[in-house]
Amino acid sequence: MMTPMLDRIHLSVPLCLALLCFAGDVADAQTMVSPALQKASRQAKPETPPQVVFRVHAAAEPEPALVHRFWPSPELRRQANPMPFVSRAILLAAKSSYDRDEAIEISEQFSRWQDLSIEKLPLGEVHRFVEKYASGPLGELARAENMMDLQYDLQFEQLTATEVIATVLPEVQEMRGLARLLVIRARLAVAEHRWDDFEQDIRLGMRLAEIAGHSTDFLVNRLVGYAIAESLFEVVEEAMQQPGCPNLYWALASIPVDDLFETRQSLEFESVFTTKLCYGLDPLPDAVIGAEAARVRILRLVHEVNAVQQPEPGPDTLVKAKLLAGIYVASMEQPSRQLLAETTQWSGRVDELSAPEAVLRATVLRFAQSRDKWFKWSLLPKTVAAPYADRIEADLQATGEENDIILSILGNLFPAVSAVHQANSRLHQKHGYLCTIEAIRMHAAIAGEFPDSLDRIEPVPAWPDPVSKSDFFYHRQAPTRAMLTRGPRYRTGDETPVQLALTSRGDKR
Repeated sequence: MMTPMLDRIHLSVPLCLALLCFAGDVADAQTMVSPALQKASRQAKPETPPQVVFRVHAAAEPEPALVHRFWPSPELRRQANPMPFVSRAILLAAKSSYDRDEAIEISEQFSRWQDLSIEKLPLGEVHRFVEKYASGPLGELARAENMMDLQYDLQFEQLTATEVIATVLPEVQEMRGLARLLVIRARLAVAEHRWDDFEQDIRLGMRLAEIAGHSTDFLVNRLVGYAIAESLFEVVEEAMQQPGCPNLYWALASIPVDDLFETRQSLEFESVFTTKLCYGLDPLPDAVIGAEAARVRILRLVHEVNAVQQPEPGPDTLVKAKLLAGIYVASMEQPSRQLLAETTQWSGRVDELSAPEAVLRATVLRFAQSRDKWFKWSLLPKTVAAPYADRIEADLQATGEENDIILSILGNLFPAVSAVHQANSRLHQKHGYLCTIEAIRMHAAIAGEFPDSLDRIEPVPAWPDPVSKSDFFYHRQAPTRAMLTRGPRYRTGDETPVQLALTSRGDKR
């Protein structure tokens, strides 16, 4: 049974300026490029994780071994840009939205089908649905499958930070729609045991995940790409439990997961962008700048924060900004001086600073500390960062400075780093989990039973659990029964036990 993987991302949330009595909402229909306004909803954690039964059908290694691929083979890759064809696919798919009744029908059908098991899909209805899109949007998307030179330069460097925040990327939203069509068509192919068609749709979907995730370096793109990839992994998991499904070990291994699920480049981009967002947070000179210059910068900072919340200024916007700036200086002077007194630069010299400058310098310092707390962990290799996973999770969960209204608001402008970190770990884990099951299926095709342990699998190795940085927990209960446990989807979650049941004996050749 499918879960709504592509619906996990809430592409916008309200951002409130409580002190100014302002509130605003971003239209949910379009994707804002602002990483600050992107949040990923968390699934409610069940009190007791249900046991999942995985029907294992033994399947030998294909001949040749790499006949199945979920990523374009090297000889087919072309140095061409896929974006024109993806844009055409989006345009053709979006035509259905002009007909409101048809758009509602598509949404309802998808929601109904994704909750049905493969065996219960109404094949006739699904066929008629898929045929509407096979030669149009999905046909155009297929033309982009082997085009590896992704270029989508939106010239963001020519826009102000506020203009970038206000930019929408409807194409990212529409790529999720294309992914839904691919998921439906791939599940139909699985139901009919058309394995070549299933493989092609998964491969095309993985390319779409890369295009959605890497067309820009905003973290919201990565989140959409991750959601697409996760929905495809769910289809692969369903397919692996069908009799006659070929062994997909090398098809899964062909996916360049480290590149596809890369985050460091995006996090560095976000770090620079967040710093440039507000003029008032630019680095300050070592010399004292004076009360008036500091006051101007604080007013500019407050004004820009307000502009992010309310792009359309009202007649009293400047008056409110001045009021907030005055209140901010008065309320934050004492804690600001205390913070600066602890630094090497201003220890013993805090009295040289006027109240506005002390508050400004402390705000810049606290902002840099908060920003770096979010982004520093991305600099470490995964193997080095693994022992500090709990500390990393705590840092990523931290909110803005509660006692500082400006930094509390700016904290909402930090990207959804925690959501991306969790999605990244979840996808790597799911990939390793699926590869491990395929290794077990390959072993069963040779031995006719489950292996005694994961380190005794032949002829290919099991994959480690990227979350725990160790092997998946495996316990053979009988020749045809075993338990496989993957780590929690989030570090604070419960482990997920899977009951493996060997339902057929493989060819021992």
